[in-house]
Amino acid sequence: MENTGGMRGRVTDIHMHVVPAVDDGSRSIEESCEMLRLAAEEGIGTVFATPHSSAFTDCDVRAAFGRLKAAVRAQEIPVELYLGCELRISASAAAQCVRGLNEGVFPTMGDSRCVLSEFTFGTELRDYLYCIDLLIRNGYTPIMAHLERYANVDLRFAEALRGAGALIQINAYSIADERDEQIRRRANALLAERFVDFIGTDAHRMDHRPPRFHSGMCELSRSYTGVYAAQVAVDNPRRYLLGQN
Repeated sequence: MENTGGMRGRVTDIHMHVVPAVDDGSRSIEESCEMLRLAAEEGIGTVFATPHSSAFTDCDVRAAFGRLKAAVRAQEIPVELYLGCELRISASAAAQCVRGLNEGVFPTMGDSRCVLSEFTFGTELRDYLYCIDLLIRNGYTPIMAHLERYANVDLRFAEALRGAGALIQINAYSIADERDEQIRRRANALLAERFVDFIGTDAHRMDHRPPRFHSGMCELSRSYTGVYAAQVAVDNPRRYLLGQN
């Protein structure tokens, strides 16, 4: 599946819980490698490993990530790995989250200043905007994780988030394979308005949301043009996260 969704070049998954035994994602280094082999088969060439932020206060995530990278090299799995974090942020904990970023407890996405940001379901618009503003004032660019999963986020809401300076990620499976019709509709509404900046799998384990990417990208290319598919899966990750033109 080298040409995922008909695109040239291998795509980037910016959201995967693949660091073993640190959160509710992969349970072992063997499962992590299995996930990454599947990701490669699905056309993914670059993966941002994004453990939940709580893992960084409970575990030595960076050591576990280093062991995973060594295993990927030894097994010659054709995927390039970068470390990130899915930062759980709220208005009440925003200052603490920013302090953790400033002190290096929580990593940004690779060497960028982008922060994959997760909110609790039902967060109100003013609280989103407060957190976005605080991150931006401290030099970070928030990426809203799996925005289509938030039932209270309509297009007006999403437009306000983008206007405040946030970028948006949705999950590839939400485009075509999601069983919840409302989530699928929200994902496609965001795509139709060109509000989506990144795609991820949000893969956790082989038996729970495995890193399937191909069918979602094919639907994205078919319904919203290959140019837009390439933008969100190839070009934007290179520009925002990898510092490449």
